Amino acid sequence: MPRYPQATPYDDVLYRRFGGAMTCTHLVDRINGAKVRYQVCKFSAPESLAVAQGGVERFYDLSNGRSAAVTVKGDEVRCIVIATFAVK
Repeated sequence: MPRYPQATPYDDVLYRRFGGAMTCTHLVDRINGAKVRYQVCKFSAPESLAVAQGGVERFYDLSNGRSAAVTVKGDEVRCIVIATFAVK
């Protein structure tokens, strides 16, 4: 690799990406009647994205200008492709 990825820790999760912008926040949902607070991070068109938590690393290929949203609820990590967004 000609360069190192950008590495950003957020709570207990480490995100590493090539290119694009990143924005994170927390949301609260009710699951089985209990309030559950979890993180959501959005990425604007990184070439690739790695998410490391609890000794497990997941890699996502987001080439071709795709943006993504990653949610982390407990030990569950989910990544979905989303519409392109701009960070202001």
